[in-house]
Amino acid sequence: MKRKVVVKPLKKRMLHVTWRDSCSLGGRVWQRGKEAEDMKPSVVQSVGFLVAETPISLTLAPHVTDDGDVAGDMCIPKGCIIKRRRLA
Repeated sequence: MKRKVVVKPLKKRMLHVTWRDSCSLGGRVWQRGKEAEDMKPSVVQSVGFLVAETPISLTLAPHVTDDGDVAGDMCIPKGCIIKRRRLA
């Protein structure tokens, strides 16, 4: 016999955010100056529930339990956001 699962609707907005992320050549102690000059920030796309928003950042989480716990959270500085779109 299958047990019926009742899912409570979340009262959080879902967003798609396009933003610029920092980068590094990483791992090496020394690198050629030309390599560092040619670096560009990555453009990242994130989708998740809006967990928090302040004047300087927003926090998304793709996984939210019905009692409000989150996993996979990401705090994005607003100065890095290129575009944001509400999904739900």
